[in-house]
Amino acid sequence: MIRKGKDFYHNQYDKAMQMYRDGISIKDIANSLGISYSSVYSWTKGKIPEEGKLNEFIAFLEKTGPSPVIVIREMFSSHDDLYQNSLKRGFNVKRYKTSLQKIGSAATWYYLEGQEDELKKRVLDMVKRYKELREKFVA
Repeated sequence: MIRKGKDFYHNQYDKAMQMYRDGISIKDIANSLGISYSSVYSWTKGKIPEEGKLNEFIAFLEKTGPSPVIVIREMFSSHDDLYQNSLKRGFNVKRYKTSLQKIGSAATWYYLEGQEDELKKRVLDMVKRYKELREKFVA
């Protein structure tokens, strides 16, 4: 069984609390949402689940758009683990590796489904700037 993680619980919290306010028992809430009785019980006593890094990672990509690893790793040092977890959990995070491995961590980009056009634009712009700088310093 795949561990659901903080993100899953954080996303279920509002649903669980609404069900509890509607008079549904803790046991029925837990069964309905596929979470443990103890989690729902602790939420009804005031404990709020943490959001988790995967949700932060996705929110970052939603806000900033496609981003290279050189930018991402400043906030998310475990970006590869977050990406692998997003795949396991069915999130829409994608990874693109350019053919320019010479530029190191700027060669790999993360983006969300639907951001393909913006990714293409940003990668082409980066390649153009790389070629301009290369010509300037090689010449």
